[in-house]
Amino acid sequence: MLLCRSLSLLLTAGVPLSILLETVADRLPRTQQEAVRAMAQSLPAQGTPERPLPPPEAQRGRFQTQDEPRQGLAEPLAAFGFLPTLVTQLISVGEQTGRLDVMLDKAAQIYQHELQCELMR
Repeated sequence: MLLCRSLSLLLTAGVPLSILLETVADRLPRTQQEAVRAMAQSLPAQGTPERPLPPPEAQRGRFQTQDEPRQGLAEPLAAFGFLPTLVTQLISVGEQTGRLDVMLDKAAQIYQHELQCELMR
């Protein structure tokens, strides 16, 4: 799960979610790229003088939209439907506990292990 591993690494580095999603979208198939870019574009502008970036710990795993005061990644990603349910559930748990980067890394490990098992058969 390249998506999970990339998101985890970039979140750990404190990259703002809008930039993070644009960066990760480049590594996905075209249909998924469009969905992730649409989600990134729905984020409000960040890092402007009127709206400075919050500290990295406040950015991790959360973003605001125009309509909702606070929205996580799990719901929009689940709505796009290209991630397994387990991944969106792990993302949701990570958001609730403030450890989204850890849960994304855990999801990547799970699917990497499953792939290795399949290749050994």
